[in-house]
Amino acid sequence: MLEIREARRQDDAFIAFFQEYGNIKALDRDVLDRLLDHVEVVDCSHIHIYFKFSAERQKILDFARNIEEENKESVC
Repeated sequence: MLEIREARRQDDAFIAFFQEYGNIKALDRDVLDRLLDHVEVVDCSHIHIYFKFSAERQKILDFARNIEEENKESVC
């Protein structure tokens, strides 16, 4: 039950963020603070950027992919 509550809380934060910042036209400090989790610099040619909503983003991509596949199957 705790896992479900935590997932719901994260989903709500994700939705609230994109309702407010859905059409970002410029990156400023406030947007970066809300969007980025952390940046890891391995060396001068390897930089990893971690976003706060990576898991939620993946859920949306998976959902869209499933809908696309279902639409392709129903057309054939």
